[in-house]
Amino acid sequence: MNLETILKHFSPKGLSISDSSRATASDALNITDIMAALGMTQSGAEFGLRLFLAKAGISQQDKTIAVGMLTQYAKQHAPKHIGKVAGRRMAECLRIMAKMAFEDYARSAAATSDCPCCSGTGFLKEKRVFRNQMAIDRQEYLDALPGNLGLLYWDEMKSKKEWEETVDVICEPCKGKGVISSRCRCNGTGKVVDREKSILMGLPVEKECPRCHGVGYSRLPASVAHRAVKALLPDLPERTWNNSWKPFYEKLITKCFIEESAAESEFKKVTQ
Repeated sequence: MNLETILKHFSPKGLSISDSSRATASDALNITDIMAALGMTQSGAEFGLRLFLAKAGISQQDKTIAVGMLTQYAKQHAPKHIGKVAGRRMAECLRIMAKMAFEDYARSAAATSDCPCCSGTGFLKEKRVFRNQMAIDRQEYLDALPGNLGLLYWDEMKSKKEWEETVDVICEPCKGKGVISSRCRCNGTGKVVDREKSILMGLPVEKECPRCHGVGYSRLPASVAHRAVKALLPDLPERTWNNSWKPFYEKLITKCFIEESAAESEFKKVTQ
């Protein structure tokens, strides 16, 4: 049994008030068996199981524990040159890198984030100039009167002809939704149509999406983690980040996928 199949047990769609099982197979696993299998999996691969449950959004507690375990791994395997650069703030920097690594690991085609342009509001403040055309036409008419007849209408001349106001306009990047999807232009499939080969073959031929490299969504840029760490270490140059810090940051992301794979293998071993 795959690890993804346990997610339906955390959000049941219906309620069956009966003492008989819905399954037709005699060897089908019920909810008690699944929970027991999760307990056995946790004893053998706790890190990977908590990462998976946190990635699926099952529990905030699992996310907190998973990030803490990843931080401990970072402290144990951090290169020496990172400690020399970070100094006393090494623990804080590693905690930030662990959080960012988890966010990259938990990212998917269905993930959304607040629009950076409008800060999630969906609207932008914009100053616009408005004109009172009736007041302008009246002013032109009074100026065209002979003599001082226009002074008789001095009160009417006080009307505003132009003024500036701050109005809300729809944010173009998010189209007023306030959130931006991480889904790639391939619609999350990781595949796009190869036009040249499709024309030659006479039928649709798919290829790996060159933008997302087949994952179906845009990854979290490493520059985001760089800016977060640089808030604590303003003197950290970009060259040092690319040569020393970034490879270790990528290693933390890879560690998450390795631990999830270990939990997957352990769960299959228990439920086979």
